Amino acid sequence: MIGKERVNHGDWYEGAVHAGVQARGVETGEDGAEHRRNSKDSGLIGANAAQLDQGRAAGAIGRPRCEVGEPGADGDCATSGGAGAGQNGARHPGKSDGVLREAAGLKYAWIERNRARWPVSLSCKVLGVSTSGYHEHCRRSIAPPRPGKRIGNEALLVHIRAVHAESRGEYGWPRVWKQLLINGIRVGKERVRRLMHDHGIKARGKRKFKATTDSNHSMPVAPNLLARDFSPAAPNTAWTSDVTYIATDEGWLYLAVILDLFNREVVGWSMKPHMRQDLVVDALRMAWFRRHPAPGLIMHSDRGSQYCSKAFTKTIKAYGMRASMSRKGDCWDNAPTESLWGSLKVGRLHGMRFATRRAAMDEVIDWLTFYNHRRLHSTLGYVSPMQFERAWLAAQARQAA
Repeated sequence: MIGKERVNHGDWYEGAVHAGVQARGVETGEDGAEHRRNSKDSGLIGANAAQLDQGRAAGAIGRPRCEVGEPGADGDCATSGGAGAGQNGARHPGKSDGVLREAAGLKYAWIERNRARWPVSLSCKVLGVSTSGYHEHCRRSIAPPRPGKRIGNEALLVHIRAVHAESRGEYGWPRVWKQLLINGIRVGKERVRRLMHDHGIKARGKRKFKATTDSNHSMPVAPNLLARDFSPAAPNTAWTSDVTYIATDEGWLYLAVILDLFNREVVGWSMKPHMRQDLVVDALRMAWFRRHPAPGLIMHSDRGSQYCSKAFTKTIKAYGMRASMSRKGDCWDNAPTESLWGSLKVGRLHGMRFATRRAAMDEVIDWLTFYNHRRLHSTLGYVSPMQFERAWLAAQARQAA
């Protein structure tokens, strides 16, 4: 099984504001016009909101939910004894935990994310922050620091958390630093590394996974045409493929991908509850229909029975491809695809538990989209696979002109 089940704390935060809306909506007299207007800063700090939605596990697990009309409907739940604020002026215990104790920047990010549902002024009132402070935070988040002006640690930490949250915890300090440079924030990598270390911001931990290759069969095996040449000069000249598995409460979900070695883009994939030959055939068909490569492409895989099956070899021949297979027991012959599995399972799936195969499929598709379009790839000079190919195509067009 893959890790523990995640807890969604966004519902409790949402309930806190919803309760505040019910209790204070009449007295504020807001007509909702504020949250309907278009704003130039909309969505710019949405990545920070993911941090707030995750919350603190200790502050949200087991917390009673407030209902409209019950004590505590003003945004916090009553204690078991019904006691209010202490005689010495101490705040209500319900207000000293969870979202109401988060940093102001994270509160502002949560307000920005939910401004289409509740007026900004009312959300600020319920969460205990000023409306002017929210708008000032948005204004500062729009533009990067002026050239030559040193960004403070507190402001830099907000940007670091935003990048880390956008990657869903996959990025360590090298990729966070590269993404900050792309975003126009000029900062030293050692400073980013130190801040992330001091505040416990790090990439997900490493974890080992067992292999799924079944090479104990008597079917024909193709020669190793790729010979570990993982840097082809053009797209659609060398593809690799492999199969992995994902645990769900319904049983195993198997994933097959086709990887273009030129820009490391996943050009085809297939997910099924079994590991039969149509799993890899469907992934290859998807890749071919998306890319339509010229005849002669090298299609490399391991010696698994699915890749040696008649259906897969017949499909390769029909598309004019040349079959290539790793040496027996040598995973390094297919290292780029093995590295892809590490990025998926360690960077995204580690610590998740899926109740259904459908839920796992949705998470995998979301990650594949992130990987192809936005994930910074170290082999490609810290650009995404799609950006790398677009840059290459633009260079080819300039040379042709």
